[in-house]
Amino acid sequence: MDKSLYVTKTGGTIISIPTGLNETVTEKAAEIGAKGYTMLVRSSGEDMQAIAGMLGEDKLKAHLDKVYPFESMAEAHTHVESGRTVGKVTLFLE
Repeated sequence: MDKSLYVTKTGGTIISIPTGLNETVTEKAAEIGAKGYTMLVRSSGEDMQAIAGMLGEDKLKAHLDKVYPFESMAEAHTHVESGRTVGKVTLFLE
């Protein structure tokens, strides 16, 4: 989040969808004159079907950073922890 705040202009807005609850986004954004919000995401089967349909129709594109075989889960985890991912890191089963 700190990297995002660094590039947020005064008067801008940052929305954090955290992997863990992070209540400091509002306070940190206020320090730079921006607005900060945290939201938790709840998905449903209906939402997932709609997204799958959009993916299937090429109306929505998923950005994959890297795809690992299931056996390389530890390597995939290390890659995610590096903080250098751009997009999703996925595992596949054969």
